[in-house]
Amino acid sequence: MRVSWLSGRVLGNDLCGTTQSSLADGLVELGHELFLYSPGRISASKFHHIPLPNGHIKGLHSWTIVRALRSNIEEINKSEHVLIDWRLHAITPFITTKWTLIDRGPPADRGIISLLQWKQWTKGWSKAVYGTAVSLSHANFINARTGMPLNNITILHAGVDVDKFSPGDKSGILKMAYQGRVDKHRGVLLLPKILIALHNKGIKASLDIHGEGDVLNKLKQMTIPGLRVTSSLDSAELASRQSKYDVGFLPMPKDKVWELASPLKRSEYAASGLAILGIDHSGHRLESGEVEWMKLVSQEQFLIEGINWLEMLANDNSKLEQLKLQA
Repeated sequence: MRVSWLSGRVLGNDLCGTTQSSLADGLVELGHELFLYSPGRISASKFHHIPLPNGHIKGLHSWTIVRALRSNIEEINKSEHVLIDWRLHAITPFITTKWTLIDRGPPADRGIISLLQWKQWTKGWSKAVYGTAVSLSHANFINARTGMPLNNITILHAGVDVDKFSPGDKSGILKMAYQGRVDKHRGVLLLPKILIALHNKGIKASLDIHGEGDVLNKLKQMTIPGLRVTSSLDSAELASRQSKYDVGFLPMPKDKVWELASPLKRSEYAASGLAILGIDHSGHRLESGEVEWMKLVSQEQFLIEGINWLEMLANDNSKLEQLKLQA
């Protein structure tokens, strides 16, 4: 089957784009011919990638992409099925073949942009007959907010390329990491405090933060020994670095958006053999239940209990290695 996927994700430097690439490759392996239309570039893939402009004005990215898609609409409509990200629902009146709405998560921004995005999210689902969600709680939320029957929602969990993300040699000091959006409302400013607390306890540790967001410059300006902050890395470089870390963080607070998520970073941490420390809510928990290698604590006790747990791991290398093997 010929399939077109219309996406707003940026391939090459968008972390969520790695899941998208993996899903696209999977569709090709199932025998489909896939044409992925999205911003960014990708050097090697099993599918056809048609790059699109992304725009430079926050809040207008989707408008820019939809305008570019309209110039490709004749080719897109040659497909037997079209997958459409909810942010790009404005293209649907021009689609003449069957289509499915792709929802990798509801709006995560704040302020006026969030209000506009929620309006577009609702519009997208109001047009759809079939769609996808990243978790059962996400699907239930869609059903409750839009009336979309659960039978018409397919769950596509956040996946990871285990050939790319895998455990590597780890040694020396306690190496901690966070990758993803570095926005204030995602809790990332708590992480340097953890590093400082460990240093005050005499523990040798480092913290690497990789991503883009509204506190990136603030983090880069911090002069804390062992803190290294970079912009987003491509997936190959990220996988190489991550294989050498010991602990990955999930600091996103208890909030409607994060509780509905199926975080890609959790999968990539686990595939790379990292123990995980995060805030306890449904978006971070595994559906299979609690596991020893992932420590989830209440939002109120995240710093205190998290620091104590990391101190224990730093002082018990055999325990740390055991948890990483279990991951």
